[in-house]
Amino acid sequence: MTEDEPTSDRVVDDIDALRHRLRAAAHDVRSLLGPIAGFAELIATADDVEQCRTYAGHITQASVRLETLADGLIERILEGDGPAEMTGSC
Repeated sequence: MTEDEPTSDRVVDDIDALRHRLRAAAHDVRSLLGPIAGFAELIATADDVEQCRTYAGHITQASVRLETLADGLIERILEGDGPAEMTGSC
């Protein structure tokens, strides 16, 4: 085995780091989908057009943040970065 070949401990550490990053990314996605779904439900039952506009604004904001998060995740995956944290700015 050469110095460049990963050890089994290193592979396990890399897998653990990847799992941690995936859990963090999933949490960030869920935290942005919650308001989108919640405000959409409120719109479905709202009586006031102004309420609907307010709720739609919240949906738009969460959607933009979700799109930004997705773009960042894709960029980091394509770059093949190290085991640094991958979290969105929610």
